[in-house]
Amino acid sequence: MINEHIVQSMTARIANAFSPDKIIVFGSWARNEATKDSDIDFLVITSYKGSKKDVQVAIRRELKGFGIPKDVIVASKEDIEQKKDLPGYIYGTALREGKVVYERTDQ
Repeated sequence: MINEHIVQSMTARIANAFSPDKIIVFGSWARNEATKDSDIDFLVITSYKGSKKDVQVAIRRELKGFGIPKDVIVASKEDIEQKKDLPGYIYGTALREGKVVYERTDQ
């Protein structure tokens, strides 16, 4: 089962490797409803060059050693602002129900 220490370790790995603006954990773990079969959902808010998909793959690769199912969504601040209230995007739910587990302070 995913515990606070694992979330902190995964968050630190993302923060150190990618220096994002913010990392939000959402879904069952953030709602304290996680079971042994749950994954962990990360929304990584960052400026990125190139493909969003490439950044997602790189983050997932960075977290591979944890052996925990995960879903990683990458978005820029602009993506979030433009799409957070639109149906079909998870951004609004992640912002409302998620837990900020990292926020860069040198912005």
